[in-house]
Amino acid sequence: MKLNIKGGRGGKGSLSFEKKKFFPRGGPDGGDGGQGGNVILKVSEKLYDLSGFSNKISFVAEDGLPGQKRKKAGRSGKNLIIEVPPGTRVIDVLQNYLIIDMISPHQEYLLVRGGKGGRGNVHYKSSVNRSPRYAEWGEIGDEKSIFLDLSLVLDVAILGAPNSGKSLLLNKITNAQIDTGIYPYTTKVPVLGVLKGDPPLVLGEIPAFKDAQENLKYAKHIERARVFVLVLDVSSVESAQWILDIIIRYSLKNILIVFNKVDLDDSEGLINEFLSKLTDLTGQQTRYVKASADSGEGIVELKQAIYSLYTEPINYDSDISKEKIVPDEFPLPLVIKLESGDFEIKCHEIEKSLSSINIDTREGLKRLQKKVRDAGLEKLLIKEGIKPFDRVKIGDTWFTYLADE
Repeated sequence: MKLNIKGGRGGKGSLSFEKKKFFPRGGPDGGDGGQGGNVILKVSEKLYDLSGFSNKISFVAEDGLPGQKRKKAGRSGKNLIIEVPPGTRVIDVLQNYLIIDMISPHQEYLLVRGGKGGRGNVHYKSSVNRSPRYAEWGEIGDEKSIFLDLSLVLDVAILGAPNSGKSLLLNKITNAQIDTGIYPYTTKVPVLGVLKGDPPLVLGEIPAFKDAQENLKYAKHIERARVFVLVLDVSSVESAQWILDIIIRYSLKNILIVFNKVDLDDSEGLINEFLSKLTDLTGQQTRYVKASADSGEGIVELKQAIYSLYTEPINYDSDISKEKIVPDEFPLPLVIKLESGDFEIKCHEIEKSLSSINIDTREGLKRLQKKVRDAGLEKLLIKEGIKPFDRVKIGDTWFTYLADE
């Protein structure tokens, strides 16, 4: 899920002069503009997927309000809070790195900052300029294009071959109400339920598909699970082989095998053969429960076994623990010569620093030219072949280049 995020712009500084009776020529009293709103990500335990972003992909925080006369500052823009489900990974699209992994309940992360408010003309009063007719514009807010990737935070992951009875089993032991059927592939997306106990546990049924790519698509949802409940249909040899394959493929630990549908068949032979193969594979005895999701047999024992495994210390190295959050590096400015012969400078940090300059005034143009030189941009422009009176674009700002005499 790709989203475009932008902080609010700072409010304009006020260009104002004090007016009082008997003081017709009062000094400057223009107040500062308000700070632009920030964009904050927040984990909400009420959310379980990213479907809320299907109809909206652009989020912009509120702008700050302009300053007022009598040195009154403008109101800051309200922060925009975007709620995401637990387990949401936030990835920077441009630089392709993990920004933050939103796991903890009510966790918050400041994603982009709003721009600073412009300073009013009261700040520009000096001994040589008693009546400054210049006030700053507000800075633009930071921007990011992000990709949201959800990896569910599960206490218990329920896995099994198609039509092994996972959905009915989840219904029996939690508050889930999943549609069940006698045909395979009934479950198309991960489904969650809560096992009421101390503590309450979040259980998730992970869909099973024959196609390896589809299985890989949902494999990320088992990375954080502490317990793996593997449901085996005792009437199906294919179901037993599916379980063995999944254990090998994902190196699963802390496993609980559920032999389901034991009320339908004489299944002792398949159970003993499977346990023998599993012991050879893992080198240890694996816990198991015989149950029937249909009749309710073994459900109480299953709940007890889940809690028993959940409270044990776990040495499970998930791939997510190996990922590192890479700090955002200052991007170098890029100078582009346009087809029209004009020049464009691309760099958000520079755009932001120049955005507060009021180029509608002579003083503002002087400040802009000085900042361009101080930032080393003039050297880059000369290197690209700029000549006096060529036009330069930075963000939404156009100005004419004037070389030093």
